Amino acid sequence: MTIETPAVAAEPASVLSEIDKLISTLQSIKTSVSDLKQKHNAMNIDSRKALQSCWDGVDKLTSMLAPPQDVLTLIVGSCLESKALTAAADLGIADALKDSELSIDEIAKLVDADPRKLQQILSLLANRCVFIQNGEKFANNSISSSLRSDHPQSMRDFVLHWGHDSYRGANRLAEAIRLANASKSPWELEMGKSFYEWIHQPENAALSTRVNGAMSNYSSGLQDGIVEDFDWSVLGENVTLVDIGCGVGAVELALCKRWPNLSFELQDLPSVIDDATKFWAKDDAELSSRVTFTPHDFFQPQGGRHRYFLIKQCLHNWSDADCLRILHHIRQAISEDGRFFAAEFVMTATSNRVKHMVDVNMLTLVNSLQRTEEQFKKLFYDAGFRIVDVHENRSAISIVEAIPV
Repeated sequence: MTIETPAVAAEPASVLSEIDKLISTLQSIKTSVSDLKQKHNAMNIDSRKALQSCWDGVDKLTSMLAPPQDVLTLIVGSCLESKALTAAADLGIADALKDSELSIDEIAKLVDADPRKLQQILSLLANRCVFIQNGEKFANNSISSSLRSDHPQSMRDFVLHWGHDSYRGANRLAEAIRLANASKSPWELEMGKSFYEWIHQPENAALSTRVNGAMSNYSSGLQDGIVEDFDWSVLGENVTLVDIGCGVGAVELALCKRWPNLSFELQDLPSVIDDATKFWAKDDAELSSRVTFTPHDFFQPQGGRHRYFLIKQCLHNWSDADCLRILHHIRQAISEDGRFFAAEFVMTATSNRVKHMVDVNMLTLVNSLQRTEEQFKKLFYDAGFRIVDVHENRSAISIVEAIPV
């Protein structure tokens, strides 16, 4: 039997079209990107969009030109890149390197590792532009520096969370997709309890801390879009935003520094609020005076009436039914002239690789999803809100703006 290989990927016209698109996109970001040591988030919204188009275009062009065997090998083999990255974070390689260029033997001694094995994983990561390799010496670049514990936008906890926790659930992904297990997440099939039940057990306190750290890590990488690309002055002077499920409030701290008209009521579970008060205590008194802390479970009714509500990257953790419980409580507490803002990924037909990965991670851990604009519209309508705008920004998330109806 002969199996014909589809010719679509090899059509010269399609390949040339993609090359032309890439050239045009590269020209548009040429002035924004100098080298890997530039702060990535310094680019504005248009440059970030162009960079993402370039990234997607390279992936698409590679898939069009490379043999299918190579494409599939790269996809399935990416798990080894992920685990190598996790190992580097576990070992504290970036912390050991700091601002120095060290030999593999020097690094191995600092982190108590086997030099030959360590060089294998660091060479793989350097090939993916994580670390710089110069012969048998390695150094940090802007990407690997984000694995440092002392980096202002550290991603170390996030890498450890995905590299350990998401992998545990992903082992059961195929089983969870089957209809017989539709109500269970892959994590629940693997661990016997839901993700949130697991991390809130006293014996898993370290895991809970890592997850909270991961959420703060990822939010810090997205905050420039929320802080700089939306005009929060339109809300008026001396306004208070009630932030539900706030975490420690890192994004809110950045918003306070940038927008003097804003104050916040930070709401989260008691243990998280304890961490938030410690986090804010490190900053100056003037900023701390613009925030109050309220232990609150967003599945319970609000304690008072407010005009402005904000929720960031929480709804994607929950099913539609659970989201409706959260949203109904907000609807009951918001004033009729109020505004509700949800900072979330909004999926489209052209969503990039990162968004799809985060979407599947939600499936893996909590049996949920990243929603499309239409899905958000229905969800919000069912809760008594109407979406009036979806504000894009330089980050991967959008700010969904809604009013009560």
